[in-house]
Amino acid sequence: MTISLYQNKSIRSYKTRSPMACSPGVSSLTASSLASASMSGSFSMLCGVPLTNIGIQAAKKPKACLLEIVKLSNKKGLFRGASRPVTMAIPQFALLGPVYKELNSKYQLGKWSTIGLLSTVESLVTYTVGKQSAQKFYYGKIIDHSLRPMGVGFGALLSRNVIAMAGLRILSPTIEDSLESIAKNSLKNSESANTGLKFTSNLLANCSAGAVSTIPHTIFNEQVINPERTIKKILIDQYKDNGISSLTKQASIRGARLGCVYTIFATLENKFMS
Repeated sequence: MTISLYQNKSIRSYKTRSPMACSPGVSSLTASSLASASMSGSFSMLCGVPLTNIGIQAAKKPKACLLEIVKLSNKKGLFRGASRPVTMAIPQFALLGPVYKELNSKYQLGKWSTIGLLSTVESLVTYTVGKQSAQKFYYGKIIDHSLRPMGVGFGALLSRNVIAMAGLRILSPTIEDSLESIAKNSLKNSESANTGLKFTSNLLANCSAGAVSTIPHTIFNEQVINPERTIKKILIDQYKDNGISSLTKQASIRGARLGCVYTIFATLENKFMS
């Protein structure tokens, strides 16, 4: 059916249905959707591993310049320890994608309730992997082989995951609506325009969420590396002498990492999981 491009309607009126939308009573949990989310998530996580390792190195040497941090990370191996987070991305992104849609749409739990519930499950699932990956990169070996799903740093991990998921599922649609409102009189309706709006809103939202979640992310990594350190001690060591510079550097790396991983996943989700 042909739709006139000259009707006085917003771009949204022409948009294809968002892959996040799901009719009540229609299940999003199919083998195909779970497999697609898992594979997309694993690929996205692999792309973000170098930035994850650079971020750990930045927290380890808060006074070092970014170029020095990249060189040190590259010397140790930018993809060092990639197997653990890439493997754990299988259940992690199944939660972020199809399970989120199922709970939010079919069961109508609401976005914040769904994010809180799934972030808790995600944190329980990924705690051990996150702990061991940080130790592997920092020390060159794993110093705690326990498989407990909770422990020191869990609160910081949960806070980080809530912020990250809220960036993709709440902030991104808000930014998209704003960009759409600004651009509706200057952009012609087309699939490429809609795709561009989605990509831009996802990138801005995920980079912002990454930057905002920098402090809980740093606290988690530092606590699992050295469980004896308190949050106060970590914050003093990280930000007392060169606070603004260190925080800006870490926020830039964290924002770039989350922007990379979640935007790649969201793009693949929009393409293959609608």
